[in-house]
Amino acid sequence: DGSDLTYFAAVKFGDDATEFYLLADTAATNTWVMGASCSTAACEKHSTLGSGSSSLDEKSGTFSIAYGSGQVNGTLAEDDVQIAGFTVSMTFGLAGYASSDFESFPIDGVMGLGRADMTSQSVTEGTILDALAKASLIPAKVFGMHLSRNEDAQDGEINFGAPNPSRYDGDLAWTSAMDNDRGFWEIPIDDAAVDGSSTGLSDRTAIIDSGTSYILIPADDAAALHKLVPSASKNGEVYTVPCDTTQNLQLTFSNVAYDISYRDWVGGTVGDGTCQSNIIARQTFGAKQWLVGDVFLKNVYAVFDQDNVRVGF
Repeated sequence: DGSDLTYFAAVKFGDDATEFYLLADTAATNTWVMGASCSTAACEKHSTLGSGSSSLDEKSGTFSIAYGSGQVNGTLAEDDVQIAGFTVSMTFGLAGYASSDFESFPIDGVMGLGRADMTSQSVTEGTILDALAKASLIPAKVFGMHLSRNEDAQDGEINFGAPNPSRYDGDLAWTSAMDNDRGFWEIPIDDAAVDGSSTGLSDRTAIIDSGTSYILIPADDAAALHKLVPSASKNGEVYTVPCDTTQNLQLTFSNVAYDISYRDWVGGTVGDGTCQSNIIARQTFGAKQWLVGDVFLKNVYAVFDQDNVRVGF
């Protein structure tokens, strides 16, 4: 969307090819869309899937998912799904309830791109990546992701089956993904720095999450990072910094440091020449786990390799 808060793909469902905008979410393993039976205000504002598709097969199973923002539940269904020029049959969630949070989100559902084989929380039979590979439509369980900035060329892309080398320069540097029971693409962090000045926060991991707008880290870690930013000030879980700050942050993975441009981590103005930092002091999971979202991903080309269990930048 225009504020770089949400990145979504157009996906068509059913024999009537109804188009849905699905959040491209690397930290989720389930795909779902809003169902025609959903009567909440959120569903009434979005596209819904129902009897318009004669190929829709509603199952007896149910699903319920709670996100950091919003909750959905409903039944399972199977239908043809069209994406990236492919058509594949897959199981997904058909939401009969979507909380009010989704009224303001420009999405009709979620496309899970996490590691469904690693978690018992998957309610569907694998992800869309798994379905494409099972149907032999792609040569490998790999996808590359390029997220654009609204102020630059709006040329975001997900490439299924292989990375797209026209989207990046140089070689991909790989980091092995860690085992976890949530299906996360989680990798160890070597270092975090501000303009090359290290925070010393090396014993941390990053959950690479395209479904999260910002970077969310535990409060003590946020304090250590913002300590290196002149005139940074804390207000609850949010920090403010001078709007004219031009320092870049760095995250290091597998001995390669990647810049996070001030254009991305220095957020909107809050008045008096100060802006919000898009590094939020919020512990979402473990005390040493960081949720690394689009603020970082806009600065790299990211490749998620399920066959070899690794992430490349």
